[in-house]
Amino acid sequence: MARASRPMADPSRGLLVHNEGPSTTDVHIVVHAAGVSTETVTLTAGETHTLAEPVDAPVEVHTNGGMATAFGGNDPLFVVRDGSVMVAPK
Repeated sequence: MARASRPMADPSRGLLVHNEGPSTTDVHIVVHAAGVSTETVTLTAGETHTLAEPVDAPVEVHTNGGMATAFGGNDPLFVVRDGSVMVAPK
């Protein structure tokens, strides 16, 4: 089983999305809080995005090749690799 590498980021900073793939990818983040909020970011290879606000709700991360869901209150690390998305513990 392949393992996700750890991005260089402060683990206390909340929900992270890390592009571990070799190329730039668009990531669509959906937060299911009191109202649904969405954010789309373009991540270059090796880049990590941190959500600006703490999230205490389910979160989906979508790419053109897959998606993953996790509870934001657990400060998940979403890893994008070759179009797929997985959730890794910090």
